[in-house]
Amino acid sequence: MTRVANGILFLCILPASGLGADRNFMVRDLKFTHLTTNDGLSQSSITEILQDRQGLMWFATRDGLNRYDGNTFVVYKHNPNDPSSLSSNFVLDLMEDDRGDLWIATNFGGVNKFDPTTERFVRYRHDPNNPNSISGDSVETIARDRHGYLWFGTVDSGLDKFDPGTGAFTHYLNDSDGHFVGRITKVIAGRQGDMWFVGERGLFHLNRETGQITRPAASLTDKLAADYVYEDDAGNLWLLAWSPMVGLVKYDRRAERLTTYPFGTGATGVASSNLLADGQNGFWAPSSQGLYYFDRRTERFTYRFQHDDTNPNTLDDNTVVAVYQDRGGLLWAGTTSGLNLLNLRQQQFGHYRHLPNSPNSLSPGKVTAIYEDRNHILWVGFQPRALDRLDRKTGKVTHYVPAPEDKDVLSQGTNVAGIYKD
Repeated sequence: MTRVANGILFLCILPASGLGADRNFMVRDLKFTHLTTNDGLSQSSITEILQDRQGLMWFATRDGLNRYDGNTFVVYKHNPNDPSSLSSNFVLDLMEDDRGDLWIATNFGGVNKFDPTTERFVRYRHDPNNPNSISGDSVETIARDRHGYLWFGTVDSGLDKFDPGTGAFTHYLNDSDGHFVGRITKVIAGRQGDMWFVGERGLFHLNRETGQITRPAASLTDKLAADYVYEDDAGNLWLLAWSPMVGLVKYDRRAERLTTYPFGTGATGVASSNLLADGQNGFWAPSSQGLYYFDRRTERFTYRFQHDDTNPNTLDDNTVVAVYQDRGGLLWAGTTSGLNLLNLRQQQFGHYRHLPNSPNSLSPGKVTAIYEDRNHILWVGFQPRALDRLDRKTGKVTHYVPAPEDKDVLSQGTNVAGIYKD
């Protein structure tokens, strides 16, 4: 089904396939709503998003922890006179355990456990006189394995395993070659019970039985720096990389092969960013250029959401740090300017329109004709005098405008009123 309006083409959203090498991303213009400090958010720079078992939303920021019930924010901050308050306002990661307690990784404040019943925090700080304490106070990532152990990746003190039963920490600092593992940005529990983590020195594997840390396919990954790692059902590892290229990296463990999928030209790494698998063979990938969607079936980026100063319903900022989908179908995108919400279940139509600064958007003017050919290419006619070819698989728009010197192109003064195949 299609509908036409002045300058806008509405289309049913279908599974999209990949983009060509020219990186002409499909122009998608769905409606975002926003939450900012004016709504009660403690600070605009969002670092992590979580929905707990009660349905409450939690937002980590650089200045406090926020709880949101759909109407009101409750902000938790450090109180130097209260040892049961949050240890640091700079929050980097969140994780809910099977008891409903919230674990909070902070910069400079170690790890906190929050009891939602008492609303009190228990702090786990580094104690240089206690080898069983956490190895450092700057913690960037938290994971829980199948045995109930918690794993903390630190900025400058390696990887820690925490036993909630005994309260003891086990420290992992160096790989099998004796090299320090460096800053750890994401740790996950693998499907086979092992641990994977990434950071400034690339991809690492920890054998839980031996405690040995190795670098798989080191000749391929030794120059990689990444913020996030995800393991798919086939055992492939996907990295959100920031050096030497910025974008996605797929590590095929069986073939020991790396495949890179760079973002657009000029993209830079975004600290603390994550990768969201949507359950439909796709990824939402934050970037400095907006929010990308990657189709794993075609292994191509299919579209990108960006901020548009002329449209208040777009992202509030192109620097996207955190992305999360809640159980109600809302997509939450945290940027350096606040929170953005997109209802994926209600957004049944995407629309394509003219954007003055985007040559890959539709031509300006009134849509007067639409035709879909056997290759599923859409041909769109405009008044005045334009014909566009829209490839929904690649997102590329080709413009045909009047050219008096070329009889094979639209003639001057032509208004396209209908499109037919001869």
